[in-house]
Amino acid sequence: SSSKPNSNEKIDLELERNAALSFAGRKKVFFDLLKRKQVYNGKQIFCYYCKYPGCDVVLTLTPVDDNKIHVQQLDIHRHPIPEYNWHKRTRYIPNHPYVFDQVSVSTDGLTVAISACQRLNPLLPSHISRIESGRTAAVLADGRFRLASSDIVLVCNEQAMLAKEESVRNAVRNNTPEQAFRLLFDDLVDVTDETVFLLLSKETPMACTSTSLPTSILAGWSTRLGAAILQVDNQERISSIRSNYQNLITLDTKIASRIKRFDSDRRQFLMTGHCLILTDQKAVSPGYAAAVRFEHEAEFHPSLLSDLLGRIADDVWAEVLAKIPELAAFSSCVISDKTRGYTIGKTLFNIMSLTKNLKVPLHTDINDAHWTLVIWMHGGVGPILNGWFGIPALGLRFLPTTMTVAVFNAAALTHGTTECSIPVGTSACRFGSSHFLRMPDLANLVCLRLGAQSSGINLQELKEMAASARLKSAKDEVSALRAELIAAGKAEMLNGSVEAWKDPAVQWRAWS
Repeated sequence: SSSKPNSNEKIDLELERNAALSFAGRKKVFFDLLKRKQVYNGKQIFCYYCKYPGCDVVLTLTPVDDNKIHVQQLDIHRHPIPEYNWHKRTRYIPNHPYVFDQVSVSTDGLTVAISACQRLNPLLPSHISRIESGRTAAVLADGRFRLASSDIVLVCNEQAMLAKEESVRNAVRNNTPEQAFRLLFDDLVDVTDETVFLLLSKETPMACTSTSLPTSILAGWSTRLGAAILQVDNQERISSIRSNYQNLITLDTKIASRIKRFDSDRRQFLMTGHCLILTDQKAVSPGYAAAVRFEHEAEFHPSLLSDLLGRIADDVWAEVLAKIPELAAFSSCVISDKTRGYTIGKTLFNIMSLTKNLKVPLHTDINDAHWTLVIWMHGGVGPILNGWFGIPALGLRFLPTTMTVAVFNAAALTHGTTECSIPVGTSACRFGSSHFLRMPDLANLVCLRLGAQSSGINLQELKEMAASARLKSAKDEVSALRAELIAAGKAEMLNGSVEAWKDPAVQWRAWS
């Protein structure tokens, strides 16, 4: 009777089953313990381990009979005891005490995340809270995303997030890439191998403040989807996506262009999709030069590249929509008769990039539409150390696992990938691929088509004219005509079309 859940003392008690479980549950919260089940001599034993580095204290619950449990702790905690309060409880990721710092890749790209350094996982920043109540999470998810019991739902104050994003950009501007990573990544919460749905919140004075649910942080607030981190578990879809990406990699030198970014020869991006490179005087067909040339010279399958990209994009987007049906509204904002043929497959994206084992400095993609998705997958066998992807304003980072997809606003949120390390003699590798809508390209292609139609010019004739241009004068003529047609098309393009692509197309919803 003298033992309290918040007392740091040795314990040797025999309690009724419900009393023992309640006692251990409260002690788990007060001392930030990690619960695990074990079987010993045919009995199921509950063990509560301390997360503090170097602390070996274990609280054990061993059944004596059907109604009695032996509660035992043989030592005390010899370190600062975490300060318990409700707000702090909503700022940690359950069952994720340490930062994962490597993944082990096995056959077929399957991975296991490992915390070799056993560094404690930080708390979420003060402007982000985790929804503890499953009932509350289900209400927030209804009609937006499909929630599994193990998924994590976070709520992020939009105004505070925007202020944080501004400070992140200042840090990126005023420091070297390496310094920026150290300053901004060390305190990010690790969510490796977790499925996370992050909702933005803003104050809504007239919102209903019903107290029927335990949601005091949501009363008087509205929320909308802000970002998501998904773990693909559909084996058939994983196999299809990997197979099609392998075909794309095999055709690399023939159908894709390598673009260097961030002032480094090492940071090469394999780029494909429907672009319009205005610095190329002959560019009137959608696509990078290598892809246009491949299509023009192909004898049996000119549409090979577009078909392959379409299968990849459709599979990945189908996986996203299966988990976040609300994003179907964003497709409707983009796909129309005017944009047909200029997006990849049945998706709203027009550009796709692919990288291998690449470090990407912190940056924003200001020309992209509101939603971008990035998918990661693995090949070879062996460990991959580090290589976190992070979004500092959202307080999150993770190591990609078997097949991870991030969905977020790349135009507004600074993001980047730290350098990964692969031990010599191993074959493991990590591929990252972004699917995005680069708005100037789509707008220019639509305007080019509209301008050609209104001017009575056959677009196919313009393509042939560009293909045959050899002299500088001929290229100048193509470039001038292209600019003229795009200008004419802008007058016909619906006002607000491009602005619509910047809209998230997901609705704010007041809590009730």
